[in-house]
Amino acid sequence: MQIWTLKADHEHKADWLDVPGHHGANNPCPSCPCDTSATSRSWTAVPPHNTWKRFASMAEWYEWCKVVVVSDKVGKPPIAWFMKWADGGLGLSIFMLFQDTLHALDLGATGHVLANVLTYMVESDLMGAGGNKEQKVKTLWREIQAEYKEQDIANQIHNLTMSMFCAKPMSDYPELTTHIKGAQARCLVAPVCAVFGMRGRFIPGKADYTPMDHEVWLVIKSLATFYEVLMTNMRNDKWRYNTHDIKVVEESVTTMMVIYKRLSLRHMFGEGPAWVATVGPRWKWTSKHHHVLHIPDEAMLQCIHLAWCYMCEGFVGTMKKVGESCSNAYKAAHRSVAICRKWAMGTCIMLGFVSQDDASQDLAYPVGPEHADDADTMAEELFGMGS
Repeated sequence: MQIWTLKADHEHKADWLDVPGHHGANNPCPSCPCDTSATSRSWTAVPPHNTWKRFASMAEWYEWCKVVVVSDKVGKPPIAWFMKWADGGLGLSIFMLFQDTLHALDLGATGHVLANVLTYMVESDLMGAGGNKEQKVKTLWREIQAEYKEQDIANQIHNLTMSMFCAKPMSDYPELTTHIKGAQARCLVAPVCAVFGMRGRFIPGKADYTPMDHEVWLVIKSLATFYEVLMTNMRNDKWRYNTHDIKVVEESVTTMMVIYKRLSLRHMFGEGPAWVATVGPRWKWTSKHHHVLHIPDEAMLQCIHLAWCYMCEGFVGTMKKVGESCSNAYKAAHRSVAICRKWAMGTCIMLGFVSQDDASQDLAYPVGPEHADDADTMAEELFGMGS
């Protein structure tokens, strides 16, 4: 067996794998030696002005581990997983850890892009001059719904209000509400891009062309292009990108992040149309935006979707439902065994090893310390392992 990828979100990397680099540290990235200084090595620096680069070798990463602060300790050695065989470790590589696009993009940078683009479309005159914001949001929602239907998108949000992407426009950064799930945010990019594109004001030479429209268009269009490559390769069961797709990923991700950063600075210094100076902060930059900048390098090794944690998060949700179904029928001390038995039986039913009727009879057995041998026997028969 060959281990190729370790699936983990950023929190798991920092808290469970003890990989240096988390959002609250001086070195907030596990993939490069960036820091919080106000230099070109800063995690806020974007190409071509950054001097941070992805680690080139395990030797470089080992040296970095000797000086970086992890859990308030300087020079904390990596866990055994990443230590060399000769030093008693498993010999796994830091290059097996890829960006989890569920949390870095779909629930991270993508949410910020969508919230800011939607806010821009409402605050500018892109959706028509005059009129109140509520009316513009209604118009925007009707057009998004039309694009959902036109593009045959099943994973939809069911409503759109200003509070869902910019609850406090005069004081807070735009952010998608937590009620919008990662897959819904990802599937919302293409419709928003299409609605923005129908206005056409981003085309140089047109009478109604505005530079800021052009920059906002580049951000949402680049994100849509990246997702198109990602989803096409996922649907085709690809595990490596071809040369053309690698180039598209690099260009789209870099363009999106560089222009996003430029828009962030424009709003910070009040550049652009007069109305920019009359609204609250926009285009927030977070550590997840920095993590996204590592995706082009990782795309040369494998398809990005192979490392996302959708299946892992889905499994957590499944086990939560199983646990809730056991909460009343079993005492707390016996509940963990009951959960394992239910999940094991569900797996066996799905694989066709047992019928649903037989499984119901097996699950009717009492669960408790006195029946631990029964649980061990079942685990041994099903998975070749006991408690």
